[in-house]
Amino acid sequence: MNPTEALVMTSFQRTSAGDTRSRVLVVDDDLQTRCLLEILLQGEGLETALAENGQQALEIVKSFKPQLILLDLMMPGMTGFEVVKKLKMDPDTQSIPIILVSSLEDRASRLQGLKAGAEEFLTKPIDHTDLQIR
Repeated sequence: MNPTEALVMTSFQRTSAGDTRSRVLVVDDDLQTRCLLEILLQGEGLETALAENGQQALEIVKSFKPQLILLDLMMPGMTGFEVVKKLKMDPDTQSIPIILVSSLEDRASRLQGLKAGAEEFLTKPIDHTDLQIR
């Protein structure tokens, strides 16, 4: 198991019967971004799971059942656009709100993400206040 896989496994916590914390899935190919978001979200009392790519996110979402997904737009293998489309086509995951996170600031990327089904779009570097508001 490589260090990234170990991080994903230790962050992937199932909610116990009495735990009412909201669950957020963070998907980003950049380890530093994943860790930063995890720290910010857990500091707000949220339970987190981490995925380093789209395929891993699609697997984790089934058992973790997040109430929100923070999804990087530009990842190798499967883009955030593709992940959004797959999640929104699945009846089990279509109602989960998705916030796309990207260093791209152009209007076309924002519109493409929203048309794919994402609810919001945040630009990197992520502003802590912007994240809290959403």
